[in-house]
Amino acid sequence: MTAEREPHREEAEGRSEYAELEKPRTWILPVFFFVVLAVPAAILVLSNTDSQEIGFAGLTWEAPLWIILAITFAAGAVLTKVVAWAWSALRRRTRKRRAEYDRARRRAESE
Repeated sequence: MTAEREPHREEAEGRSEYAELEKPRTWILPVFFFVVLAVPAAILVLSNTDSQEIGFAGLTWEAPLWIILAITFAAGAVLTKVVAWAWSALRRRTRKRRAEYDRARRRAESE
């Protein structure tokens, strides 16, 4: 035998207690900044279509300037994320060590 539970009044009506609350629009600001940065970058990339010679680590090759710029922008975005991740990991580790030190100091003082 299975006991069926009776649905709450809100569930029966198809809404929850949070239905009347408006969901915050947290996506608007990041999209705005992305557009503000992406539009000038796209204009710069698309207005430089001639080929350029590029050298790196002793290697030399020729590529359209828009590809070089697009790769540079992408590398900058990836590098920014990696540095931000490393910085936050370092801060978390520092906070953890500081908290452990403070707990040990309080224990030593209380003895």
